[in-house]
Amino acid sequence: MTEPQKILIMFCFAFFLFAFLSWQICKIYELEAELETYRSPYLIGSAPHFYFENCFEVQGIVTKYTPRIEETDSTPFITATGQRVREGIIANNCLKFDTYVEIDGIFYSVADRMNDRYNNCCECFDIFSWSLDEAINFGKQYKTIRICY
Repeated sequence: MTEPQKILIMFCFAFFLFAFLSWQICKIYELEAELETYRSPYLIGSAPHFYFENCFEVQGIVTKYTPRIEETDSTPFITATGQRVREGIIANNCLKFDTYVEIDGIFYSVADRMNDRYNNCCECFDIFSWSLDEAINFGKQYKTIRICY
């Protein structure tokens, strides 16, 4: 093999390595951006009440939970519906998935279930939060909950 061929092979190898590393770095930035999307305060917001055909109010117990194995199952970042966790999700054991729940003017989507120890507690609602401090400070609150589907 001649010297120019060796240089060409080394150049091609270096170029391939550079391209591969650049692609990996781009993927990392894309994943970080996606993670920020999941961490951003995503709340469904204040949907107009006429959008829903059926709504009713109940009194319930509202708490917050975080994606920790101590509070969830072995897949803390996946909801019972198979979605990735995000703010704007609420857990309840009795309502159908994709039911909207309004608490203090903010709409949440039912996409998760609560721990088995709350199996018979239909009036219990658990709001997803990324912050453990926020969840602890929120505590256990008794609120009027509007359920819409």
